[in-house]
Amino acid sequence: MHGIIKAMLIKELIEKDYVIGYQFKKTMNATNIVVSNGAIFYNLKKFEDMNYVYTKMEGKSKKYILTPLGKKEFTKHLDLVPKSIEITMQELGSQIPFIDWTKVKDVSKFSNSIEKLNVLIKQLLEEIK
Repeated sequence: MHGIIKAMLIKELIEKDYVIGYQFKKTMNATNIVVSNGAIFYNLKKFEDMNYVYTKMEGKSKKYILTPLGKKEFTKHLDLVPKSIEITMQELGSQIPFIDWTKVKDVSKFSNSIEKLNVLIKQLLEEIK
């Protein structure tokens, strides 16, 4: 789960240039992704230690603001992601909150999306060899 939280924090930082832990947690909970404060602040502290973010108090909240180095590191490979893979990964991510993991139809649909992504990655591997 830490990998998903880390990826979502990076996405939020790229889109907004900052993250407030409490607001991030509320956003995740609204999409049925339960996340602990520990998972959020562990990753934000790591980003701060790497100089990818700096903190600024805003009222009672600590705001984690993206640095130029963080923006460079978090985005340096984004332009290289083929559009078809990006779209398929977004589709996968958007399905997760709505999957009923007890229903064959839902799990099969998700599995089909994963298979589609695997095909696209195999095609890319052939192209770059």
